Amino acid sequence: MKKYIISVLLLSAGFSFASAQTSDVDTSNDNSCAIISSNLRYLSRDANGSTDVSILQDFLNGRGYLKSQPTGFFGSATRRAVIAFQNDNGLRATPPGYVGPGTRAKIKELDCNDTSAVNTTPATAPVTYNNTPTYTAPTTQVTNNTYQYQKPATVTTSQASPVAMISSVNGKGGFGTGDSNYILGQYFSNAKEVYLTASNGAKISLTFTVSSDTRIDVPVPSLAGGYYTLYVVNATGAISSPYNVGYLGAMQ
Repeated sequence: MKKYIISVLLLSAGFSFASAQTSDVDTSNDNSCAIISSNLRYLSRDANGSTDVSILQDFLNGRGYLKSQPTGFFGSATRRAVIAFQNDNGLRATPPGYVGPGTRAKIKELDCNDTSAVNTTPATAPVTYNNTPTYTAPTTQVTNNTYQYQKPATVTTSQASPVAMISSVNGKGGFGTGDSNYILGQYFSNAKEVYLTASNGAKISLTFTVSSDTRIDVPVPSLAGGYYTLYVVNATGAISSPYNVGYLGAMQ
């Protein structure tokens, strides 16, 4: 009888030990949400141990703004995705696509459910200048002690002109010679100037014809041999991001 009681007690202890071994608890307190620690801009990349660009691209991919997987390089596709995200969330950036404190805080708020990261200080009252449409700054409301971000009303004005974006030249990387060159990109309809800069800082204005919002035809004049960078300026004077067209002119 005593042997039977001891066996039962040992068997019960074994089951209790087995149950305790199958209970796993994660105490790392790692939420794995998107926290970008530094400001990012067009052509930024992961470096010196930082993965901020990859974190940004992973967030944009997860939200449907970016189709490609993270590469760690802030290229044209990432810039367009950031601009779309900023527009959808009432964020203003100069230039568009720049990931500063406001955009980083909004990403953290959405991905980490951290409403404290958003600046809730009321903006100054709207101001009207010379019949320019009034911009209404974002406001905040308090619901159940949680701040809710209100997207500002969209301002429509005939003077608005998005910054031109160059994607390719002649469907590839650089210019040829003659009158058959063309530039592909976006927001070209209001272009007022197209020019090259040489490696020594010299500026060369180009004759051009706007064929559509996505194409500009441009002959390239005779140039001194050297490396050149291409720019497109819109009607408001905003300048596109630089586009490296490589070596042009006679080889030295």
